Amino acid sequence: MKRIRINRASAGQTVCACLSALMLSAACSASGGGEIESLKAGFADPPQSARTQVWWHWMDGNVTKEGIREDLEWMQRAGIGGFHHFDAAISTPQTVEKRLIYMDEGWKDAFAYATCLADSLGLQMTVASAPGWSATGGPWVEPEDAMKKLVWRTATVEGGKAVKVSLPEPFKTTGAIQNAPAEGRGSASVAEYYEDVAVIAMKLTADSKSMQELGAKVTSSGGNFTLAQLTNDDLTDGSYLPDPAKDDNAWICFEFPMPQTIRSVTLSDGRGGGRFMRTPSVWLEASSDGKSFHRVGDLQEGSAAVRTLDVPPTTAKFFRVVYRKLQTPPFS
Repeated sequence: MKRIRINRASAGQTVCACLSALMLSAACSASGGGEIESLKAGFADPPQSARTQVWWHWMDGNVTKEGIREDLEWMQRAGIGGFHHFDAAISTPQTVEKRLIYMDEGWKDAFAYATCLADSLGLQMTVASAPGWSATGGPWVEPEDAMKKLVWRTATVEGGKAVKVSLPEPFKTTGAIQNAPAEGRGSASVAEYYEDVAVIAMKLTADSKSMQELGAKVTSSGGNFTLAQLTNDDLTDGSYLPDPAKDDNAWICFEFPMPQTIRSVTLSDGRGGGRFMRTPSVWLEASSDGKSFHRVGDLQEGSAAVRTLDVPPTTAKFFRVVYRKLQTPPFS
């Protein structure tokens, strides 16, 4: 027995729907058994035009001809009508001996093989116009016409007078942000593109001081870190923070000679990951003595390579960023 719940506001619509269903059933019964059997047969073995089609993703170049054959033969056995071929990347671990780079000779050979095999199996094939979700990339796009990003370098100079300084070498790396390299399987060729946009000068307040000027010292639960390494613009200048033994958390601590007030934290920890990746929980703790710490606030997770997060204004001599140890590895 099925129960039908009818809300007052939609009672009229529900009754009409029930009546329509009864009329349809009566019409089918009156039309004879032949059409019903034909309808049943169509559901049991639908024509090609009515069969389900699926997305078929080639992830981060993890493609082989053997895998192509197994996938497409399975689709045919399962009764799938076709597929939408999609070349994408979300930092998937390498699972093949050699990744296929979009539109290189190995990729084109595999694509041609997939096209011919799909045709021989009676599978319809649809192809995305370009790699990735943006549909804007490809070897045919010149660097000056491709998507771009703004990069920056900083230098502190004495104001109130004319100065002549050499600005840091600009970042020219092709990637998501600053000098962080492109993630995923890479590309057949990565062209550098750079042009100057502007030099911007901003007056600093009297209390604006660098971590070095504040006399900060760095300690950690593991690994080797320097203050310069953790505060410069170079996103490739990093060290590994290992998970501690047992069930402890990993952390990096900043100690100041005098109490300091912290209002925000900028993280570039390499743990943002790509789409669908598991990331550890991260939070900020503070202490007046370096022994007893209290939680200031969570540092939300995200996939950005650099994240600046507000925290409740907190004054203390010790601040540490804590990473909860993952109990299961990514992609589990």
